Amino acid sequence: MSKTPATEIAGHGTMAERDQFVRYRSAAGLSYGILDGDTIREIHGGLFGSHAETGALHKLSDVKLLAPCQPAKIMGVGLNYRSHLGGRPQPSHPECSTSR
Repeated sequence: MSKTPATEIAGHGTMAERDQFVRYRSAAGLSYGILDGDTIREIHGGLFGSHAETGALHKLSDVKLLAPCQPAKIMGVGLNYRSHLGGRPQPSHPECSTSR
């Protein structure tokens, strides 16, 4: 584990006792791993299900860290764009709007 100050997390031990998962790109492609100081221990599987370490190690300086997860769907609200409003007034809260 990295040498960070131990911070208590209610009911879950300390930060020093918890794994820090990362998503990264290496020469081999996209992978998930566990950050351990300046080393990433590659895992097979994802962040939200079961996983196992593959035994592969990567230097942190040799990979590009990515966002922790990739969303399956990205939704946009059309009323956020003036070009989609037509003649309608701009809603004060477009994320809650049900007008069509």
